[in-house]
Amino acid sequence: MRTNNAVEGFHNRLSHRAGHHGLGFAKLVKLFMAEADQMKVQHRLVEAEELSRYVSKRQMTCNERINNLW
Repeated sequence: MRTNNAVEGFHNRLSHRAGHHGLGFAKLVKLFMAEADQMKVQHRLVEAEELSRYVSKRQMTCNERINNLW
């Protein structure tokens, strides 16, 4: 099973949402605020034992394909 560094995943997610390299400060702040809101939701789900960790749809599909081949 594949595992990724949490910081690398955060960086990739942020870069993807930014959409370009010339990221202004205002847009960066908005992205951080959106990420913080998402973390609040994930934290509540983990506390309710409804989510053990975040796995993107793309990664879940990849993991399923690997497991099927295994």
